[in-house]
Amino acid sequence: MRGAVTTAIGRPNYDDLAPFVQVDTSGPSVSMGNPAIKPLKSVNADLSVEYYLSNHGLISVASFYKDIKDPITVFGQTGISGTFGGVALTNAAVTQPLNADRAEIYGVEINAQVPFEFLPGFLSGFGVNANYTRTGGQARGLPGRTARFDNYLQSKDVASAQLYYEKSGFAMRVAWSYRSAYLDTVTASQATDQYTADHEQWDVRASFQLVKQATIFIEGTNLTDSPWRRWVGNPHQMIENERYGAMTRAGFQLAF
Repeated sequence: MRGAVTTAIGRPNYDDLAPFVQVDTSGPSVSMGNPAIKPLKSVNADLSVEYYLSNHGLISVASFYKDIKDPITVFGQTGISGTFGGVALTNAAVTQPLNADRAEIYGVEINAQVPFEFLPGFLSGFGVNANYTRTGGQARGLPGRTARFDNYLQSKDVASAQLYYEKSGFAMRVAWSYRSAYLDTVTASQATDQYTADHEQWDVRASFQLVKQATIFIEGTNLTDSPWRRWVGNPHQMIENERYGAMTRAGFQLAF
């Protein structure tokens, strides 16, 4: 068992601090930096229970809570008129990183790493890795936003699972990953908040070690061609939909 109470500081990204103004007159839209952003500070509590298997495996359950002061978000406004970067605009959409007043996040994580070494013969090379995290909590305190809102860039559900095989120089992994939607732009109303949609992906990789220093491999990424999507207000109001297709590659690795 492990337990901890800690404090932490999170500084803004350099891009967010830069005093830039990027104008797109076709929208019109404006993206701005904010040199006045303060670092976020948090008080954290963590508790975990871990069980180590005799075959080098692990099963664990962990819970956590964070109380965050000055969380950093991207705040969006519409219908703004003014001069930005020397360009006069009317009814523009303006986004800028800002500090909210407060946020809290809590959740639980379940993790399992189980090699099947107890199986006979070649089957002993199989194993499973899996984890799942469920989070909750909200933030508050932005200009014109009296109601609480979802935590910025925080999915409520994140999960992954891998079936692998490693034996006699041969290795193979089939991996599945998932995350639920997350808030990426906070606005004055929940009806206009912007989200990145949920995403599910399958990947596979196989390799063979010819000698200690040389390995050949082949891998496939995003095998089901999962799209990248964004929506505003609710999932039925999509504003972006991008597809990248599956990607495969093969190669030869040398280690010195």
